[in-house]
Amino acid sequence: MRLAPLALPLALSLAVLSAAPAAFAGEDPTDPTVLARVQLMRAMKADLAALGDLAAGKVAFDEAAAEAAVNAFLARADKVEAAYKDKADDPASDGLPDIWTARAEFRQKENRLVKAAMGLEWSSPAALAETLAPVAAACKDCHGRFRM
Repeated sequence: MRLAPLALPLALSLAVLSAAPAAFAGEDPTDPTVLARVQLMRAMKADLAALGDLAAGKVAFDEAAAEAAVNAFLARADKVEAAYKDKADDPASDGLPDIWTARAEFRQKENRLVKAAMGLEWSSPAALAETLAPVAAACKDCHGRFRM
């Protein structure tokens, strides 16, 4: 099976993003607001993993499955800003206080994610790989700034 031209860079980007932070691998937060955020991020991570597998040829490409995963990810990405509206913290969270002290920057990064997600194309593995790279970059950018 031939991999899409961007499959290797995409796979590397997704591997970096999947390095397990404490909130994803350790104890679940006890604060319900923080727990909801962690669950949202876990679901988005699962969506990206499914899309990455489709784009890289790790699983047989199925356009309907790709479309469903894109739509699920987009719906969740659209909820990120609201999920972080109320300041809440928990020892099991990797979120930095800068999320609330640099709100404009956080919103800018969230908007970048939504815009990238809106550009996802699921007609072929190559198209998916090409359009998934900006999504992975947006995730990495926000996590690099606002997560421990």
